[in-house]
Amino acid sequence: METAAELSHSVQARSDFDVDGRGLVVSIIDTGIDIKHQDMRLDDGVKGKLSVAKGFTEKVPYGWNFADENSEVLDTAGSQHGMHVAGIVAANGGPDRDVIKNGRISGIAPNAQLLAMKVFSNDATRPSAYEDDVIAAIESSVKHGADIINMSLGSPNGTGQASVGEARAIANAQAAGVQVIVAAGNEGLNGSPDGTLTDELGMLDNGTHGSPASAPEALSIASINNSQSIASQGEAAQGDAVEKFGYQLQSGKADGKEHVIVFGGLGKPDEIPAEAQGNYVLIQ
Repeated sequence: METAAELSHSVQARSDFDVDGRGLVVSIIDTGIDIKHQDMRLDDGVKGKLSVAKGFTEKVPYGWNFADENSEVLDTAGSQHGMHVAGIVAANGGPDRDVIKNGRISGIAPNAQLLAMKVFSNDATRPSAYEDDVIAAIESSVKHGADIINMSLGSPNGTGQASVGEARAIANAQAAGVQVIVAAGNEGLNGSPDGTLTDELGMLDNGTHGSPASAPEALSIASINNSQSIASQGEAAQGDAVEKFGYQLQSGKADGKEHVIVFGGLGKPDEIPAEAQGNYVLIQ
């Protein structure tokens, strides 16, 4: 987020038009929001558009867990995807924000209010959202005064006839003056056996565009590249030559010691050498 906002020109737009999200309400239909997070805040002196329901905050004045039918909007199932989306939309790290020093960020509209519309259960055995919960969340978002609905969810192979119920709810929301923004999806080719860009069929492929982003009235949004990424820094040496590189730790904890690098081919079991134990393996 530290650089994505610059890349999308939203920082320039905020400066040019003196806007920062204040007076707007964005409904996040997702896995939930941690309403007590330090960056879920409004600037001092900023008054939200909506009044605050019991148990909620000025930043997140209302929410509902449609999947579990209660007011617990915190994602305890471990995904945190909804919090990730909420941060992109309207995190407010304040004047002390510094993603490197304290992990605080600001989103695209830092002074917007958010609705925490949770459609994924905190029961980890229920990983998917039900369509009737999504429809109810859309309708409730309109009822509670949302200006924008954000839905970063769905399934691949979207068509105009997929998820007809959600499409009708989206159309009704748009007719009520609420802009409904839906993620286009992150899928690989439909004909790919491994879900990537390997096209086994050689045919026009619609698997990359999801539903309900394919609904006629939805504003379907795809991602753009970022200019930078944040990673830890390591060093590799061969003789007198030292090369610095970025890395992201996938598991465990780095011990800070020197290790030999061994080549592990493509990472297949028969390609990993015996001396991999205790060393770093470079996988192509």
